Amino acid sequence: MVLQPGQDLVLVGYIGTRGVQELLHERAEQIRTYFSTTYLEEELEKRKRRDQRFASFGPSKEGECRPAELIKDFRQRYGVSKIKSVGKGGILKALWDFLEEDSVDPETGKRTGAPIGCRFRYDRLSMAQFDLEICELLDLSPFRLYTENCWILAMDRGTQFVEDFYALQHDRDVRQEHEALERGERNGFDAGHNRLQEPVPASVFGRIQKDKKRVRIDGSENSFLTRDGKDELDRYLSGKERTK
Repeated sequence: MVLQPGQDLVLVGYIGTRGVQELLHERAEQIRTYFSTTYLEEELEKRKRRDQRFASFGPSKEGECRPAELIKDFRQRYGVSKIKSVGKGGILKALWDFLEEDSVDPETGKRTGAPIGCRFRYDRLSMAQFDLEICELLDLSPFRLYTENCWILAMDRGTQFVEDFYALQHDRDVRQEHEALERGERNGFDAGHNRLQEPVPASVFGRIQKDKKRVRIDGSENSFLTRDGKDELDRYLSGKERTK
């Protein structure tokens, strides 16, 4: 077993990103009727900069998280046991698969060990405010929405990783800004001399547990993670109602 009870569940990146990008294309006219042109242009520019930010780290293969590699030997340093990218079906499908893979044979589908449990929180999952507004407008669950440039990591020292990750991103930005200034450029700032770059977000959103229950603990009542792998983008574009 790779995952161990007591390990932190860490999210690097934003949830719902690819789904919102597709909706901005597929439902452009509808979205324009709800937001001012100025606001839309500002938010689209922010999305562009975020995409460039992730691209600056290079592509990640499955089992890799290139932004985290900003920290040298981060796997050993923080006791990282597993990394999984979030994709179709969103963060909830990815979390289910992340836990199931440790106790199910991928070829036969038969369980090979005890189910892995966890406690997790929605309010620790990073999502861009504009993306959340799109989900609310179209009545979509951001937690089951197609996502890219986002990873789940299990590790022993998640809080320390998050602190170090933000600090090193800041140092990287300052270094690049100084290098740009030496070249006579003013990259990374707007006309008001405010930094344009947003750090790649990271947060501890849960923990691996000994028991097999997979429970969300920040709602009005505890709720359980289910196997439902339907993606909200597919559901919405097909015109189907969400199953309650």
